[in-house]
This record gives sequence, C-alpha cells and structure tokens, in this order.
Amino acid sequence: MQSISSLGPLSVILRNAATVGEAITNVCRFLGNLAPADTARLTTSAGSAIYSYSTIIHNDFDLRQTVEKSQAMAMNAINVMSGDRVGPIKVTFQHERLAPLESYFAVFACPVEFGQSQNAIHLSPAHVTRAIEDRDEAALTLAQEYLLRVHSCVALTEHVRDVTRRLLVVGEAGLSRVARALSLHERTLQRELAAEGTTYEKILDEVRRATAWELAATGLQASQLASALGYAEQSSFTRACRRRYGESPRALLKRRRGSRPEDPIL
Repeated sequence: MQSISSLGPLSVILRNAATVGEAITNVCRFLGNLAPADTARLTTSAGSAIYSYSTIIHNDFDLRQTVEKSQAMAMNAINVMSGDRVGPIKVTFQHERLAPLESYFAVFACPVEFGQSQNAIHLSPAHVTRAIEDRDEAALTLAQEYLLRVHSCVALTEHVRDVTRRLLVVGEAGLSRVARALSLHERTLQRELAAEGTTYEKILDEVRRATAWELAATGLQASQLASALGYAEQSSFTRACRRRYGESPRALLKRRRGSRPEDPIL
C-alpha cells in the first residue's frame, strides 16, 4: 500500500524518465546508494523483460519480508509509470510462500511462484518500452545529480562478492555479467574495486574458494565440482585446488566429507 514517494529521489526518476525501461534501469543503477544492502537489475531480450532483486541481509525472516515488500513496491512503481495495471506475466520468489495465495494475487494480479531461482517480476518487452507521460526532464536531471553524490556505506566489494556468488551457481559469473548486474560499465567497476584495494579476479577466487569448501561436503564428484565453480577444464580446478588447499581435489573431497560442519576453511 506504500506510495512510491517513500523512495525519495528514486521516485523522481520513476516519474520522469523517458520510458518505463529507462526508469527501471536508473533505479537499478542508484538503488545501492540509498539501500546499501540491495541490488536490482533489468534483463531484457526479444521475448521478455525481467526485473530481479536481491539483498545481502542474512536473517532469513527479515530477508523474506524485505524481498516481498521490495517487489510489491516495485510492482506499484511500474503501475504508476504505466498509468494502469500492467499485469505482469508472473512474479517469482526464491523463498517459500509466507501468506495465502490470495494475498499475493491482490498485490501482483498474476501467477506467483515460490522456490524459484530469483526474486523477479516478469514483464513483456512492450511494458518497458512504454513512454512515461507528463515527465519533467529537469527534475530527472536534478535527481540523478543528487544520487551521484550519495555514496553507499557498504563497500562495492561486498556487492560484487554477493552477485558473483549468485551468478557462479548458474554458471554465469564473469566481470561483464557482474558489471551488468550492478548497472556499471566494466571499466568503472574495475576502477572502483581498485580504489577499495582489490580486483574482480581476486574476489572471484575468494568466492570460488568458499564455494568449493561448501560443495566439497555435498557428495559431488571432482568433475561436477569443477563445473559448478565455472572451470572449463578440470585441470584448471586441480591447479587452483592445490594452490588454495595444498592438495588435489580428490584429497579435498575425502577430507571434507569426514569433517564437521564447524571446521574452518583452511
């Protein structure tokens, strides 16, 4: 029920961008400045337009509540920009259902699925190309200039690490994909990471190390583990494993399956 005016300068962008898609893209770009734990992106193709949202909040109950509220507000914003009830194709959540389906339908007016790969609002491409009426370009410029001066209190490194971890699971981790997810140019991302004293390659290596440790205890074979970590060749994983752990993948798997959950990463 909350008005999009609660989004402050983001609401100015939503009301004054040229199209719905441009407005969503700008919100994805600036969201982390005002809500440091949050990341959003708009992915478009010939047949779909998907707005997805994630947060690095770790408390499970708070996470689910935050995701549902954020997606409800996003749907409200899309309706405001479009001038009517858009009617998304579907809405998906990663968590399991918290309330009766009727409650979700009252908000989203479409099928809602749970236990899915992402928290997303699935729209038709026609929705994002809709022009926003009665826009004020001067107000848009002022809002963007203001947001450019607002800096997140959460290091970019943390956002990159979280996005990399999520993309690694679906085999899409890489500098270009992470930059796109954060609505940044690749060079801008590299420059800002350098200012924080790190690189994307270092972050990817750290994420792979932690993920390898977690997955090694699940029963996967060495070849499956290498694939899950995004290595094109198992030999690359073998070299990385020896460098990180001082042992072969087979030895790591054997040791992990006999370890306790609280055992540290070596």
